[in-house]
Amino acid sequence: PIPPDARPTGAFTLEPPEESIAPKEPAAPPVATAGDDRDLNLLLRLKTGQKRSVRMIKEDKISQTMMGQQQNIISTKTTELEFEVEGVDPNGVARLKVTYLTIKEKGQGVAEQMQYDSTKPDIPTDYPFAPMYSAMIGRSFVAQVTPQGMMTGLEGVEEMYMAMAETIVQGEDEAIRKRISERGAEGLEERIESSIERMNQIYGSRQKRIEHVRDMLRKNPMIAEEQISEMVGNLMAAYPGRPV
Repeated sequence: PIPPDARPTGAFTLEPPEESIAPKEPAAPPVATAGDDRDLNLLLRLKTGQKRSVRMIKEDKISQTMMGQQQNIISTKTTELEFEVEGVDPNGVARLKVTYLTIKEKGQGVAEQMQYDSTKPDIPTDYPFAPMYSAMIGRSFVAQVTPQGMMTGLEGVEEMYMAMAETIVQGEDEAIRKRISERGAEGLEERIESSIERMNQIYGSRQKRIEHVRDMLRKNPMIAEEQISEMVGNLMAAYPGRPV
């Protein structure tokens, strides 16, 4: 379980949902009023099929000195996630399907400004994390959350990595195809297939190439399972676990 006082690095901002995704049902009446003298047992009571979205904004400010020169780097990342309750067991533990909807990131580095926007896939970008971010869109994993608002585990993260790796490799193949096609030489298709096969053989086979990318994603500190667990845990409101 994620400790209730755990906090990620950097600064986080959670924006309220847009009107289109705001709860449509009326708010439930309060369990107790100011005049009640009984204790309240605060619990997370989710129902299968409930769905909500959240927009998370994380800002990083980095100042470092390299070779006697101070460098300041500022980046802002906006991630939209969808939470859908897949089911709730008899003990009240909910299975939350978490899906990446959109990712936007803008960074001001030492020499230039770079940005990525998953909602504008047709706009070329040289952002170094663009292939990884693009492969994340639409991917999901499942978080298990107790009635006390504590996350107890994740499922489907490895499957998400594998699906992302396949998408990234396909993107690399398309880049090879585009680069060779621009030359317009004879035997174009054969040269394309030959170049892709040479890339596969560098890793031993296409499957091993995909697995190599998966392992890189697994170790990436930005989306490692520990980081994902911390992100979801910090989006949960942990209740005290006793009457108050």
